[in-house]
Amino acid sequence: MATPPGHPPPPSIASTRPASALGTMATPSAVAEPASLPRPRPRSATPAPSHRLTVLTADTSRRVPTSTVDPDLTVVPLDLVPPHAPLSPTRSIRKPSGVPSSIAGPAAIAAANDPAAPQAPVRTSWFRPPSSIFRNSVVVADKARANAVPNSVGPATAASTTQRGHHTVVTDDPAHRPRMHSRGSQWRSRCILLFVAYLRVAVFLGLFIALILVVYYKYNGEPVAYSDLHFPWQIHPLDRGLVPLDPAFPLNNTGTLAIADLHSHSTKSDGRLTPRQLLEYALAQGYNAIAVTDHNSITGGLEAEQLALTDAQFKDRLLVIPGVEYTCCRIHLSLLGINTTISPPRASPTDDELRAVINQTHSLGGLVIVNHVPWSTQLADGYPNTPRLPNHPTRMQLIEWGVDGFEIINQNTYDVPSVQLAAQTKLLQVAGSDTHFPGPAYAWNLIDVSGFDANGTTLPTPTPDAARTDGKLSPRITKPAVLAALRARRNTILFDAAGTLDRAPDLPENPTYQFLAPLLALGEALQSFYSHKRGQYAFVHGEWCQPESVSTNSAQIAAAAFWVAILVPSWIGLRAAAESARQRWVDWRFAVHGWQDQSRPLVV
Repeated sequence: MATPPGHPPPPSIASTRPASALGTMATPSAVAEPASLPRPRPRSATPAPSHRLTVLTADTSRRVPTSTVDPDLTVVPLDLVPPHAPLSPTRSIRKPSGVPSSIAGPAAIAAANDPAAPQAPVRTSWFRPPSSIFRNSVVVADKARANAVPNSVGPATAASTTQRGHHTVVTDDPAHRPRMHSRGSQWRSRCILLFVAYLRVAVFLGLFIALILVVYYKYNGEPVAYSDLHFPWQIHPLDRGLVPLDPAFPLNNTGTLAIADLHSHSTKSDGRLTPRQLLEYALAQGYNAIAVTDHNSITGGLEAEQLALTDAQFKDRLLVIPGVEYTCCRIHLSLLGINTTISPPRASPTDDELRAVINQTHSLGGLVIVNHVPWSTQLADGYPNTPRLPNHPTRMQLIEWGVDGFEIINQNTYDVPSVQLAAQTKLLQVAGSDTHFPGPAYAWNLIDVSGFDANGTTLPTPTPDAARTDGKLSPRITKPAVLAALRARRNTILFDAAGTLDRAPDLPENPTYQFLAPLLALGEALQSFYSHKRGQYAFVHGEWCQPESVSTNSAQIAAAAFWVAILVPSWIGLRAAAESARQRWVDWRFAVHGWQDQSRPLVV
């Protein structure tokens, strides 16, 4: 008979187990029934097979009390089992080749002495004995130690015992002896288990939170795939029934009427639309002129102007006025009609530097418009009593420095104080969409160039052109003519606070953003545990307009730690309860059906 590696050779079955023992195993009267052992469950009337249960023991001649469960028991020597085989619900092994199969019943043990008998491999399932059947029972694993255990039979002088669930196991075989646990060691093991569980949770949460924050701060994508946007419509603002802010403005000079947006952004700064998409968007919203004013950069305006002059989609349909939005922590100014970048030397330029910017723009033939004063002077998010742009010049200071006008309408915000002051001082009043994202249009600048030629020269008498029906611009609507008309205050505004809601674009989803959306949402949720404030971005050398600060919410952190401390042991308890319920289900199924299933021997 083959011997498993690393295990002493088993005693011969023929020498250690007399043939008479095989017949005695199946006889209930062979061993007296201990009084304290539980009675077996009633069996059905179905004829039972000769083999119903297999019990492991280190003694090949030892008989387990048959009244424990059933009078038909089979004893399997532990020497036939690999010493490393665990007693677990899921582990299964095959007996080594050449080893007699004693788990198929007494007939197989008898056949083991016959070399001619076929030796088919047998698959054995290893699992704990059902507690509902073997409660307080004894599995004797050594002949010489039997008497030391209550309810066992046979002489013995000493025993090494331990509890495995509800079962007492006696053995002197180190390869199969269960570990002995005192009450103190059991509590120590439980504390170690809980500590390891907390440590695992801490490591997992640390790594997971690090991943969330990396994605949250490094991924700059948008929920919308703006590169796929198109604008297949065109609005006619003069047909919307709107009344100009100046009711005396002539609306019949449509041939020489520029309908302009004087404040917009492209992807060359912080806009979401490319210069080409921005021009498509302008046409769709009913404009025939647009000023592209990226933050501290003329690049987007020059690229858009080149597209309007050369691309067949925009040529003779749309006028582009290049510009720059001079952006810093003190003010935002639209510098219209220039061809070079004018940017702040620092995040908070001085009054003299601001005056120099105004004078430089005028020397280049441009106009200076003060943008969105209400937005600039509002409180910064998270900074009480601190405006978004600290130390913003007053309107009177700006008039003294020589600005040409004010943006009285930004998106759907109407700046009444600037309207009143500009009317008193005869300054220019304009509107701007401040487009960063595609959305509704709220205002249209109406600029009448009928009093100027294509070079911006004033005509003795305004001569409007006839309205065109081919959708093209009049040759007189040029950048010099529009700038000259603005200087002459030959403009007014159509304003609709509701916007073009009927023509908002359908926004396509960004699949990358949708894939990362759960992590980004968790990153937003983590903001409740701490606050990282930097205020308004200056667009100058990566600086911010307010001091950076990081503060923690200790109350929420303590609450999160409390719930982790509660949920971890609760999870461990639920797992233990689920395992106990599963084992009881296995016990019940084995008690009801297991005795009639020869392929599932009980191994303890």
